[in-house]
Amino acid sequence: MSILVQVSNLQEMQAHSEWLYEVPWAGMDDPGNLTFPESLYDINRVSFYRSYLKELKRAMDDGANVTGYFAWSILDNFEWLLGYTSRFGLVYVDHNDLKRYP
Repeated sequence: MSILVQVSNLQEMQAHSEWLYEVPWAGMDDPGNLTFPESLYDINRVSFYRSYLKELKRAMDDGANVTGYFAWSILDNFEWLLGYTSRFGLVYVDHNDLKRYP
């Protein structure tokens, strides 16, 4: 069974995971992806993480036993299917000179 991961059903996903596996929700990674132009001025990504973390806090306030949250990844990295064209790290990496931009 798969559950679509989006901000509006984060709490439902957590509850289902705890019910199905009878263990605390293990966590989630890789929440999102941005195009190259969005990577440097990424208000959308900031909003995206803010929304997820807000819903995660709401789930925790309602009793969810969340043990951690991981953002994939801290730096833009190589993806097997997309190479360096897909950017979703918390920090933008210019692959020409390896400068990093938070």
